[in-house]
Amino acid sequence: MKASQARAKLLFKLIDVDSMTLSSFSKNKALINEYKNQKIINIISLPQGKRVQKGEYFQSHVERYYQGNLKKFLMTENRADLVKIYGDDKIKHVAPQEGLFVWSKDAIVLSTQTTIENEEGVITFVHHSVDINLEGNVLVVGVENFESLVKAKSLYKTFNFAKPVLFIYRNSTFLTLIKKIKNNIEYIPDYDIFGIRIYETEILKYNASVTLLIPSNIEDIFDTINTHKKYIEQKHMKGGEYQAVTQVGRELIGLMKKYKCIIPQEYLHG
Repeated sequence: MKASQARAKLLFKLIDVDSMTLSSFSKNKALINEYKNQKIINIISLPQGKRVQKGEYFQSHVERYYQGNLKKFLMTENRADLVKIYGDDKIKHVAPQEGLFVWSKDAIVLSTQTTIENEEGVITFVHHSVDINLEGNVLVVGVENFESLVKAKSLYKTFNFAKPVLFIYRNSTFLTLIKKIKNNIEYIPDYDIFGIRIYETEILKYNASVTLLIPSNIEDIFDTINTHKKYIEQKHMKGGEYQAVTQVGRELIGLMKKYKCIIPQEYLHG
C-alpha cells in the first residue's frame, strides 16, 4: 500500500458523502480491487448500479498514510512541505507512522518518559517504540472512529466513567497493546453489523476480556434515530448477514432488526 496525490484525490471524494457511483469514484479496476480487498472501500450492488462507500478501514488508512488529513495532503505543493508534514522525502510514497492515537482528560502516565493530559480535541500520537506501562487503575477505551477520539470528552455524557480513562483509536498498534496490558478494556463500536463483527472477530481475538460498551438508553436511540437507509444498504453489503457469536452481539443485532436502524458511533457525541 502507498500514498500519493492521485490516491488522496480518490479517497477525498468519499469524505463527505455516504456513497457514490463506482464510475464516479474510479475506472482503475486494479486500484478498486486493492482498496476493496483491504476493506478501505465497500462496493454495494443496487438495482441502479454499483456504488462505493467508505469501508471498515477507510479512516485508519487515512490516519496511517495521510496523517488523518487528506485535504492538507492534497494542498501540499512541494517536496519540502511534505517532508515537514510527513517526515519522508518521497512525494509519491509517504511512509506511514506506526503508533497510537490517544486522548485523555486525566493525567495518564504512559511510560517512564511519557505522560499525557489533553485539552478537548487535541490528540496525542505515541510512537509504537514507546513501552506502554499503564497504572492499574486506568481504564482503556477503544474507539472505532477517529472523530470519536477528537470528541471523546462528549462521551462522558453517555457513559459513566468512574476511573481515569485513556481513549485510543483502533488500529494495528492498539490491537497489539490490548494483547499485552492487564488493564480493564472497553470498546465503543459503531452499533451496526460491521461494528459487531469487528468486535467479535478482531478485538476479542487479541483480548477475550474486552467489554463492549453500550449506552444505557440504546433502545431510546434506536427508536429515534433515522438511519433506515444505511441499515438497508448494509444488509446488501458483503458480510451484511454476519451472525453474531456473543450474547451482546446477538442482542444488538436483534435491536437493529427490530428498529431497522443502526447507530454510527458519531451519534453519541450529540
